[in-house]
Amino acid sequence: MKAKSCSPRLTRAETENRRLFELGNSQWDIPTLGDRLNHVLAGGMAFDDLEVEHRFPVIGLKRMLLNARRIERNELPQLILLSFEDLTPQDIELTGLRATIAKLETRIEEMKSSYEKEQKANSEG
Repeated sequence: MKAKSCSPRLTRAETENRRLFELGNSQWDIPTLGDRLNHVLAGGMAFDDLEVEHRFPVIGLKRMLLNARRIERNELPQLILLSFEDLTPQDIELTGLRATIAKLETRIEEMKSSYEKEQKANSEG
């Protein structure tokens, strides 16, 4: 498996004709991914929506959705078309939304409590 181009952080010279797992000081050497790609190369089925979470040295923790297909040809080396979608921005957005919801729920409870106290004070007095 050789990489054509993989990341805007790597140049063409750093990626072309190099194995995926050698890129970026082997930062792509992810066991789950390696196992699945080797299975595809061995004639196994393609895979869709493989979710992989990995901490990269420079860019940090990433959650990715991967798809792979073996390219049928009679020449060596065998090739795999690998696509990935970075889910990390969605995770960050979801975390922010959850924090906002938690704040709003707290505020609603505070307002509800204040209203109930006010109603009780008005009924007593």
